[in-house]
Amino acid sequence: MRSNVLNKKGSSSVEKVAVIIILVSFLVIAFVILSNVFHFSLFDLGKTVPKLNTQPAVCGLTLINNFTTSSSASCTYELYVSDGSPGLTYTLYSNITGKIQSYVAGESDINTNITVTKGSTQKYYLYTCNTSGSNTAIDGFFYSPGGASDILLPCG
Repeated sequence: MRSNVLNKKGSSSVEKVAVIIILVSFLVIAFVILSNVFHFSLFDLGKTVPKLNTQPAVCGLTLINNFTTSSSASCTYELYVSDGSPGLTYTLYSNITGKIQSYVAGESDINTNITVTKGSTQKYYLYTCNTSGSNTAIDGFFYSPGGASDILLPCG
């Protein structure tokens, strides 16, 4: 069955071109609206279009065990570091030694023993895990720096 809408008696070729232009215009407008609502791109199918800057989720820094003995000149702690925004790299830092180790949230974690020495001037050790942000988009978002968590370990 064939439609005779454009082939009616008295319709000119100008009217036919106008109808085609209007139809194409509506298709383009519909595509633009759908791409903004569902965040997809025509040329990069299967990937999300990065939007906004967002604060990453806080990493989890947990004290598992404390192996301190009263006669020892040091304190040993077991730290477990995990969680965060999936795909972002988080790093564990110490206020004394600097960077300790990194992990990717959702793919790995850190489980490490920390030994701190007793001393008259430095009795507390601060450990921090955070991310410096991401240059690439993850889950459709660019992440700004943050997502920090810290823990203070006494030894005295």
